[in-house]
Amino acid sequence: MRITVAICTWNRCELLQKTLEAMLALEIPPGTTWNLIVVDNNSSDNTVQVVERFRDRLPIRYYLEQEQGLSNARNAAINQSDCDFILWTDDDVIVDSKWLVHYCGAFERWPEAAVFGGKVLPWFEVTPPSWLRENMHALASSYALRDLGDEERALVEPECPFGANMAFRMDAFDGLRFDPELGRVKKSLVGGEEVQIISALRHKGKLVIWVPNCSVEHYLPKSRMTLSYVRSYFVGQGFVSDEGANSRAKKILGMDLWRLRLFLTLTFRAAMQRASGQASDTWIKTTIYASKTLGVLKRQRATRV
Repeated sequence: MRITVAICTWNRCELLQKTLEAMLALEIPPGTTWNLIVVDNNSSDNTVQVVERFRDRLPIRYYLEQEQGLSNARNAAINQSDCDFILWTDDDVIVDSKWLVHYCGAFERWPEAAVFGGKVLPWFEVTPPSWLRENMHALASSYALRDLGDEERALVEPECPFGANMAFRMDAFDGLRFDPELGRVKKSLVGGEEVQIISALRHKGKLVIWVPNCSVEHYLPKSRMTLSYVRSYFVGQGFVSDEGANSRAKKILGMDLWRLRLFLTLTFRAAMQRASGQASDTWIKTTIYASKTLGVLKRQRATRV
């Protein structure tokens, strides 16, 4: 079995160093050959030098993708890979030492499946604030955390693995690629590229398998433990919501003036509760809903231009 592990990176060389150090401890299953490709999406830091430090310790390759955007970097990794499976993780992730072992076992147990994914657990830079700890379940997607339970099973739509810990059977791509219109570009928080491609594979009848013992830890920096970050993330989610979501939003929100009034009312309520130090479930839901609403409005405005 031939495995490619792909990491797309942009200006996070210090975290990338920690990710690669963790991979030194990976157990390689018998009969498996693997290589690691780091796709540099125009970093201006010491990414090249960090990769060079691991040349003699990991089966690592460096590739520069000059077209900016995570989807472009992902597509470059696919185009550069000659393998049976491609495993994705991020440049700010610590993989479990048995990560490859568990994935390879799942590949053999589910020969008809095209997509696999596992747990993405938090790796906090500092102790998180109480409002984040108490509402982590509601906010998990904004921090790319994923835990769909401890049972290995076929996922049903809309359940999807997250990009920090997912694997694809290479022949499933068959001309499919990640959409460059989606996916993060530098500091942009617009995502959705993996959901789109997994949905396309599902429509072809392909299975998506949850492999709970394939776990990784995802870095949560102090800078993202803020309400402004949460708001920006969910604005991005609203912007890339599917046509069905946009249609429902139009029906719920009504005329432009009503949309604006609702958004301002919800945002004001969230701001007041924030100021008073409350961290209720209602407050979090209000913040998320208001932010997604703004994202829908921004998409509608962009579409009209």
